[in-house]
Amino acid sequence: MQLKLFDIFSSVIPGALVLCCVFFTSIANQLQPELIEQKISIYKDVSAILTAVFIVASYLTGYIIHAIGSWIEPILWKTWGGRPSQIILSNNSPRLGLGNETNSILNWLKSQSSDSHLTGLENKDLKPEDFRHLFQVAKNLALKKGSANFIKRMEEFNNSYVFSRNILVAFLITFFCASYLAWNKIMVISFPVLLLFSVIIVWWRARDRAIFYSREIMAAGYYS
Repeated sequence: MQLKLFDIFSSVIPGALVLCCVFFTSIANQLQPELIEQKISIYKDVSAILTAVFIVASYLTGYIIHAIGSWIEPILWKTWGGRPSQIILSNNSPRLGLGNETNSILNWLKSQSSDSHLTGLENKDLKPEDFRHLFQVAKNLALKKGSANFIKRMEEFNNSYVFSRNILVAFLITFFCASYLAWNKIMVISFPVLLLFSVIIVWWRARDRAIFYSREIMAAGYYS
């Protein structure tokens, strides 16, 4: 098995964020200021070992976060207003959609589908499952006909989305930990409030990344 740099960082970064938060949450009410200096001096003696253990633990935690992100995708889609492919093929926004080409691409995808019932459906009558199927049609065509540059570009867009989704899950876990600390009066309430704003920003960013990835698939399948 060959791990790519993206695989490592997309797990280590959100994993480290969650580990730090969970660790602080577990010891916050046990910290004694007079012992902090003593603990720091002890940690310095084994810093190399602790660093290696922390990196490995962060990767494993990030691996779990990646799985959680995959599991909660249907929930994310609902908060975004539908599947990314559904959002793209349901509006003509130049930023989030396919602009004036939306209907042409949608009709073309229906014609390329092996599901005959889609051909007779009006675009407004398509269901979420139909958009899932059409996205898969576009992806298969893109992978089959697309150039190496197209395929590399799709992979980069997918990596960007996965990383954003993992960061979103990490921020959600961090927010709940911070809320727990604030509830127990160990942390000021302003910190979880600040984290909530961060969660909203990361949530919106993940939505954009998902839509841009789906749009890239649609364009690659249609124009290849």
